[in-house]
Amino acid sequence: MESVQSLSSLCSSAIASSKPLNTEIQYTILRGSMEELKKKFIVEEKLDEKRVTNYIERILPFCKISKDGMVIIETKDLKTLQQVKLALVARFLANYLDKNIPTGMSNGELSNSLNVPEDQIAARMKELRENKFATPVKRGLHQVNPLQIERFIVELESIHKKRTEKP
Repeated sequence: MESVQSLSSLCSSAIASSKPLNTEIQYTILRGSMEELKKKFIVEEKLDEKRVTNYIERILPFCKISKDGMVIIETKDLKTLQQVKLALVARFLANYLDKNIPTGMSNGELSNSLNVPEDQIAARMKELRENKFATPVKRGLHQVNPLQIERFIVELESIHKKRTEKP
């Protein structure tokens, strides 16, 4: 704290005397503000507990996870792509509640959970990887990009709202 105060007093006296700050002081100020800016702007992809809780509560009407990690889709009127997205999101979030449930899913697990042929799953996964919705964890295993979860849940809620509002 003393260094901040002394730096502040140096800046104040330099400004009052109309003398330019020496290069070392300018660098220290710039570096300090850049570090603060970096902390605000560069974020980790990790989700905090509050956000995870919110996401899980919002997808509960659409799916559940079995104890062995299989995704159970509760809404039957979703297209295959939406089901795959939902399964990836659900599995990723389930890992926050139970570390025994892996964050990623293989094409086979997706096929079994969603009762969709594996070739269709492979096609949807290719599309999701290209659109940066999913990322490979390792060969044959995919996980949702955490930065895409909020957008997908909003999309899912919008689809559901439209379908429930039909006369």
